[in-house]
Amino acid sequence: MDPRNETRPGGRGAKKTAMTETDTETDTDTDMDITSLALPLATREDTRSLLQALDNLQTIKHWVPQEGDTLAGVLQGIKPATGPYGLGHMLIVGTEDGRKHSLWLTAYLKSQLEGFKARPGDMVGIRYLGKGMGARGNAYNRYEVVVQKAAALESRGEHGRN
Repeated sequence: MDPRNETRPGGRGAKKTAMTETDTETDTDTDMDITSLALPLATREDTRSLLQALDNLQTIKHWVPQEGDTLAGVLQGIKPATGPYGLGHMLIVGTEDGRKHSLWLTAYLKSQLEGFKARPGDMVGIRYLGKGMGARGNAYNRYEVVVQKAAALESRGEHGRN
C-alpha cells in the first residue's frame, strides 16, 4: 500500500488524504489552536501540592546499610526504579526523624512483607544481616523483617508520628 494514500486514524471523521512531497497536511477535525482552549489555571494549592510531591521525591535517601544496621519506620509504599539489574521497585520507609529512606525491594523482602500483609501506614523494621551465599553460589543480602499493623498502633495511640 502506498503510505501517501492511507486512512488517517481518528475514528469518526477520519479522512482519506493523498499527500505529495509539496503538500502540507491539514485536518480541521483534529487540528486545534491551543491558545483558544478554555482550560482552568493551576491554583496555588495545586502548585503547592505538586512542589511538595517533588520535594518528597528528592528527599528520599537510599539506605546503604552495614551488617547489623536497622531501618525502622512507617511504610510509605513502593515506587518503580531502574537499577543495575534493570527495572525494579524501591521500598520507601519514613523514619521518626521525618526522613524517607529507600531500599531495593528484593524477592525476600517482598515475600516477608506479603507474609505480614504489610500496607502503607504499617510500621516496619528491617535489619541487615550481611551477605549470604545461595545454593548456586550467588551472593545475596540477608535481612530480618518485622511489621506492626497500623490498626494496632492506632489503638495504642502511637500512629501518626510520620
